[in-house]
Amino acid sequence: MRLYNSRILNPFYSIFLLHLYVIEFVNSHQEVLFDLSKATPATRWDSLALKHDRDDVVSLLNTSARRRLLLRRLLPIF
Repeated sequence: MRLYNSRILNPFYSIFLLHLYVIEFVNSHQEVLFDLSKATPATRWDSLALKHDRDDVVSLLNTSARRRLLLRRLLPIF
């Protein structure tokens, strides 16, 4: 670590960003993972495909907007 205030070389900042990404991924896929655990094998893939197609657009828009806002706050352009 060369500079104390360097965001690129700070390992704690990198770990923090990784944690945020994992939390966002689990939150966006939590409903699909729960549905997979309780569905029967015959209906699992049909219901998963329909739900994923419907929710994918909404979750993609929400996560990309949240990610842009988060990155604007955490990584200001110098």
